[in-house]
This record gives sequence, C-alpha cells and structure tokens, in this order.
Amino acid sequence: MGRGGKSGPIALPPGLRHLRSDRDPHPGAPDMTRSRRNTAEVQAEQGQKKAELSSIEQNREDSVTEVAHLEHAMHRERAEKTRNANHPPTTTQKKVLRHRKETTVASQPATFLG
Repeated sequence: MGRGGKSGPIALPPGLRHLRSDRDPHPGAPDMTRSRRNTAEVQAEQGQKKAELSSIEQNREDSVTEVAHLEHAMHRERAEKTRNANHPPTTTQKKVLRHRKETTVASQPATFLG
C-alpha cells in the first residue's frame, strides 16, 4: 500500500514506538470500571446462580442417597452370607491330655559315628 493507507497494526521490533495515530486510542480500557448493570440483569444473574446451586445440591443429595442404598445392600449381602455360612457348632467334649512316656538320656540307645 501507499503512504496514506493503513493495513492494520504494524509489528515493530522491541524498543521502537508507533506513531501517535497508530497507538491504541484507549490504553486504559483494561483498568476502566465496568459499566453498571441494571436491576433486571442483576436479578436474572442471581436467579441463574440460585438455580445452578440448587441443581448442584440436588445432584449431591441424589448421589448421597444412591451411595447409602448401595451400602445398605452390601450390608444385607454380608449379613446373608454370614447367616448362611458353614459355622459348625462348638464341641461339647473336653479334650483329654495324652500322657507320654518319660524318656531319659540313659534309656536312649547310644549311637556312635565313626
């Protein structure tokens, strides 16, 4: 293009400055305060947030209920397995100790190696 036309912002090497006409006309825009919202917008946003929070809370309660049902079912299964397991009755007989012969060193046969 010629000298009079603009083709967009020109990327300059670091340290060089643009001409005043090429600079951002509002350099403080990121630091400026936001425009104020009207009451309807604020109330709509608050209603939306409340709806999101209530749906999140409902999902949480549903999850807790589902986990409680699973735990209850697991407990019932465990109790059923324990009830139906093979648990033989304890014996009513008393154990009788057997007496062994007392052995002494002299009564044992001598073994010689060699």
